[in-house]
Order: sequence, then C-alpha cells, then structure tokens
Amino acid sequence: MVKRDKKWIVCALVLALLLFAAACGQTEANGGGDGMLENENGTDAGIQDEALVDFYLGVIKDLYEEDSALNDGVEVIAVDLSNVTNLSEEEKEALLEKVAGEYSVETKAATYEELVSEGAILNPDEFPEFEKGLLFSFDDFEAEGDTIKFTIGKWRTALGAYFFTDCEAVKGENGNWTYTVGAFAIS
Repeated sequence: MVKRDKKWIVCALVLALLLFAAACGQTEANGGGDGMLENENGTDAGIQDEALVDFYLGVIKDLYEEDSALNDGVEVIAVDLSNVTNLSEEEKEALLEKVAGEYSVETKAATYEELVSEGAILNPDEFPEFEKGLLFSFDDFEAEGDTIKFTIGKWRTALGAYFFTDCEAVKGENGNWTYTVGAFAIS
C-alpha cells in the first residue's frame, strides 16, 4: 500500500510540474567564450564551434540550477554525450573541461551503464543511487543544420532527477544558440 501511495505522489508531482511548465520561456545559452581553446601545449585543441560547446555548457548550467538539493555533496559530475552527434571528440573533451572548471569537481564522460559497471551506482537493481555524483544525459537527440532537438536529464537517484524535455535549440545570426524547454519533469 505504501509503494502505491509513493507512485501516486510522484505522478501528482510530475503532473503539477508539467502544468507549471506550460509557461516556460526561452533561455539563451551562449557562454562566455574567450576565443579558441588550447591544450596543455598552448595549441588549438581542434575546436570547430566553440559557441556550440558553450551552448551545451549553458544547458548543463541551467539544469544544474534546478532542484539544487540534488547537488548537495556532489564530488563527481558524469556527462553522457554518447547521443550527441554534432560535437567532435575534441569538442566533447573541451565541454567536460569547462564543466570541471565551472563546478570544481571531478568531471568525466560516462553513461549510466558505465557508472554501474564501475560501482559508482549503488543498488542498481533495487533503488539505484549515484551517491557521490550527478549524471547529466542528453537523450532523444536530433541535430540538423542550425537546429537541435533534445532532452537532458540530471539524475542522482531513482527518486531524485530533473529533466528538460522536448527542447529545441536554434543557432542565431550572431552564431549563438538559444533553446526552449518543451516541458519540465521531476522524479
């Protein structure tokens, strides 16, 4: 009986949040890029579109700010970029470096499955929990020209996650990217 009540509470919270999301607006995520990125040797790190890297950083920063209680005690940020097809490997590395610089915690590329196999996810078969970290995942990803459609989630536990769903980003004439969030979801 208690399990059923928890499910109804979660469903009610999600429904309330989705109704609230009907008033969502447009967010600009263009970062504060300072020119070409360089590696340890001081040479170009192979970044083709720094504005795009800064865009993804801005989306992660926006989601990080939502439900800040999920961020308490975070020592690791994992970012699943496996579905992101419009960034090169060098750009993905640059994004991870920028996330690490923003939050001063260990930052790495990893999928949920990789975190489970590393033992970073506790109780994966019962009540999964990333005790010391957050996992940001881009899903439902489509990139075509100057438009990107995606969902991004911030996950800590089975009942501790926040999502921007049905997002659509467009590249402006100034080269910066803006995006709208279709809906918000929480678990």
